[in-house]
Amino acid sequence: MSIDVSFFVPIVPKPSNQRHAAMVGGHARVVQDAGVRSHQAAIAAIAARHRPAGVIDSPVVVDLVVVLPRPLALCGLAKRTGAPLRHPGRRWAGSRPDIDNLAKSVLDGLKGWWRDDSLVVGIKAFKVIAALGEAAGYHIHIREPDEP
Repeated sequence: MSIDVSFFVPIVPKPSNQRHAAMVGGHARVVQDAGVRSHQAAIAAIAARHRPAGVIDSPVVVDLVVVLPRPLALCGLAKRTGAPLRHPGRRWAGSRPDIDNLAKSVLDGLKGWWRDDSLVVGIKAFKVIAALGEAAGYHIHIREPDEP
């Protein structure tokens, strides 16, 4: 089965690192924030529309571009001309959340796509701040790996 799937998940990115200790049935457990679980479920629901017919059973590479919401400080327009006060294009996001935690959110949301997580042999991930008017979300491309 040849694998080459690209799609966009238009939800505000959220990292998958929010875990905390809790007592469950009298025992200490590490549990994941309910908001993170619902975020991963939303990724899974949108991605399901693009899922291949069968479960992936061969190595894959995941290319990911995480588009973070544009801060209000970068959204201003000049009153007289209407031109953007700051660069209107995408910008590198050199701030939190960390890219590895954002990638984990996506991979956890897609866990039903492949037989085992070990089949993901490569991840290329970038995070950017959205251009003016661009929606936040995840651009995901799942493909077969190149030769090693």
